[in-house]
Amino acid sequence: MLRLILQTTAIVLATLSVSAQSMEEKYKVLIDGNDETRQLQFLQEWETRYPNDAEMLSAYFNYYADESISTHDSKKSKTIINKALEYADRGINLYPSRLDMRFGKANFLYQLSNYPKHVETIIETLKYSTKNQCNWLWFDNKPIENGLETMIDGMQGYILQLYESRDVNKIKDMLNIAETTFDFYPNDTGSMLNLAIIYILTNQYNEALEILKEAETVSPTDIRVLGNIAETYTKSGDLVNARKYYHRIEEVGDTKAKSYARQQIEKINKEKNK
Repeated sequence: MLRLILQTTAIVLATLSVSAQSMEEKYKVLIDGNDETRQLQFLQEWETRYPNDAEMLSAYFNYYADESISTHDSKKSKTIINKALEYADRGINLYPSRLDMRFGKANFLYQLSNYPKHVETIIETLKYSTKNQCNWLWFDNKPIENGLETMIDGMQGYILQLYESRDVNKIKDMLNIAETTFDFYPNDTGSMLNLAIIYILTNQYNEALEILKEAETVSPTDIRVLGNIAETYTKSGDLVNARKYYHRIEEVGDTKAKSYARQQIEKINKEKNK
């Protein structure tokens, strides 16, 4: 009897899963049709039927995030923003390993120019990564194959995004992200690169080289590491060592990397012959 009950439960759960998935597919059709009124009606129906469905929560967040950007009524916009963040937080609380939800919230906060909350969301993601050991999920709860690498690449994107804003006040935010990443993952090449990039962008070349040389001992043939070392030497005016590392890239890089290294070596040679 117990076995029968378990089998029946499994069938019910499977049916729910398939039904929730069909709701997601129907919603995608509405998005393609740009029918915003019907989208909201459908989301309400979806939430009623499956109140904790991950894709429903994600869809609701995206709906309100998009609407907040398009509205010009500041009072209405504030309400819509709060709704978007409410669904983002519900999703993250129920599915804390969904990296797409965390990144989605961080990106939205950046668009809102809410940089303190933007950075806070990123730091919370880094902290949680020590709990789930970077076993991250993406859309449809699909596992990410290289969770640590994907997360740290995301951190680098946020650092560069802050830098490209050309706001000197964001240097502290950049450092906060990079240093927290490095604190949690001091032996990861990507983590080291993130911190080194901050030093390069702020013209702290000695500090950049110190950490890049550490990265080199961990990943001696990593083109990203060798390229950043070469670039740092170039920017600091040490063309001898810059050329040395571009030659290293020629030895271990792929066709594209070799071609780039040769171009840089030619530039250095022309500079030295002036």
